[in-house]
Amino acid sequence: MTFIPISDYGLIGNCHGAALVGKNGSIDWCCVPRFDSPSIFAGILDDEKGGHFAITPQGEWTSSHRYISDTNVLETRFETADGVAIVTDCMPLFESATDPSGLTVRHQIIRMVHCASGKVTMDVTYQPMPDYGRAPVNLTLEDERVVVQRGDKRWELTTPVSLDISGQAATGTLEMAEGDEVAYVLGYSDNDNPKTPAEDTSEMVMSTAFFGQAFAYDIECVDEWHDPVVRSALALLAMTYFPTGGIVAAPTTSLPEEIGGVRNWDYRYTWLRDSSFTIDALLSLGETTVALWFFEWLCGVCQTDWEQFQIMYRIDATPDIPEEELGHLKGYRESGPVRIGNGAANQIQHDIYGEVLSSAYILAQTGHSVTEEHWNLLQTLANHAAERWTEPDSGIWEVRGGPFHFVHSKVMCWVALDRAIKLGQETGHLDDIAKWESTADAIKAQVLERGWNEEKQAFVQHYDTDAVDASNLLIPIVGFLPDDDPRVIATVARIQQELQSGAFVHRYLTAETDDGLTGDEGAFTLCSFWLVRVLVRQGKADEAKALFTELLTFGNDLGLFSEMVDPTTGDALGNFPQAFTHLGLILAARELGNQV
Repeated sequence: MTFIPISDYGLIGNCHGAALVGKNGSIDWCCVPRFDSPSIFAGILDDEKGGHFAITPQGEWTSSHRYISDTNVLETRFETADGVAIVTDCMPLFESATDPSGLTVRHQIIRMVHCASGKVTMDVTYQPMPDYGRAPVNLTLEDERVVVQRGDKRWELTTPVSLDISGQAATGTLEMAEGDEVAYVLGYSDNDNPKTPAEDTSEMVMSTAFFGQAFAYDIECVDEWHDPVVRSALALLAMTYFPTGGIVAAPTTSLPEEIGGVRNWDYRYTWLRDSSFTIDALLSLGETTVALWFFEWLCGVCQTDWEQFQIMYRIDATPDIPEEELGHLKGYRESGPVRIGNGAANQIQHDIYGEVLSSAYILAQTGHSVTEEHWNLLQTLANHAAERWTEPDSGIWEVRGGPFHFVHSKVMCWVALDRAIKLGQETGHLDDIAKWESTADAIKAQVLERGWNEEKQAFVQHYDTDAVDASNLLIPIVGFLPDDDPRVIATVARIQQELQSGAFVHRYLTAETDDGLTGDEGAFTLCSFWLVRVLVRQGKADEAKALFTELLTFGNDLGLFSEMVDPTTGDALGNFPQAFTHLGLILAARELGNQV
């Protein structure tokens, strides 16, 4: 086995955990029962020690993959000289008449293999490597199942043909003629997740497809951008943890921002920063119920003790995310270290106040009331922004240098107070408004004085540098300054001049930023979608549409986007798929749609 491009993977999930399926028929990443559980397959991070589950034709073949229309059920089509085989993958999730939540989740992966024409011989290799490949593996045969047992954790592979166990892998051959269809079912169970009884696999695949189609049916978007927007929404759905409503930044860890580099992070957690983007995007799609659900999760997290308040949490809202390096895994294409956990959870990032307040304001503008419980939280957040805005922080990009007085962080503290003022006026909570107004005025005055660089003719990254930063594209989007303000126009032009490469916009230039790391990184795809939005607002709709259309070509053939792109090669970089990128796509499509 060798590493395949990141863009050759498709995502399947059950809104609890997720897996990546390669165009080569191999599942090279899987975490069950939760997104942040230790992996059972991590071949994408080490093709020898990570583990994988491959179903691939013998001999020479070509392949393509697609999602069944408006679903997260993935089909991989293999063509050989003698026939065609289709492997259908899904993690079951469907509506239930008996479960109180209205949903049925199975901690399973179903792999259905169908011979569509001719004859095909498929090689099957099942190599589970629990706990990121750190755990000893003892495969045993029980009836028609290959079993791995570690304490109360149990993985059972039900196989339609016998597999031979040799060392840490089980292998076999599947001879198929036209019309033949078989199913492999990999199930997980533990003390909290009882073993699922045998069920009709075809029925579960069909019900899972119906669930996705029902979700997609309610999405509202401009016809021109329907397909990429719906696919983005379905990707976000697959990255949502249903028990709490939290959404992971990505279902993977340590896919590199530079091949061979050290900028490799674990994104299987929920960032408060994502809140306003998520809620805004969901509301723009008409998915009000899901938006409210996420907001309630957000409020629940923010009501924790302030001494423990973090910028990210585990998907169950617990705060413990210690960062460690897995030295036994070599990393994707030798890009180490592989990390699990994320030390940025302990950083101070003042922009989160504005993002939470912005979420509440967006919901209020769509007719949803602010309860007294909500207001008590929002008032506390606004007061913290008012008290702490003068302090330096680690910023939106979570730099490991600094801290610095980031312009974007100051702007978002202003946003926190601006939205608190408006919400207070609308709900009759007037006690703190005078204080918030004077503080908001002070923030704006300081940013305009110290954040603006006359020589660069741009707002800079932080007060002690002349480097530019793509986060300042948000200055007009959040309403800090008008779209047509000369300083906004000049800043956008400077960002395009220094940070844009073709369709792509870098977050910042690593050579000019003390981010505490070595090496370089790709262009951050979200920043390009921010640029689309700003161009629309500046009346450059044709330029914005052309940029958006070009950006869409850098998703993979399934419509999934990574965190970053190498501007030179167009290769996907970083964790995949990336929620932030798909949120940016949805909001850019809405901005363009407003011009129709």
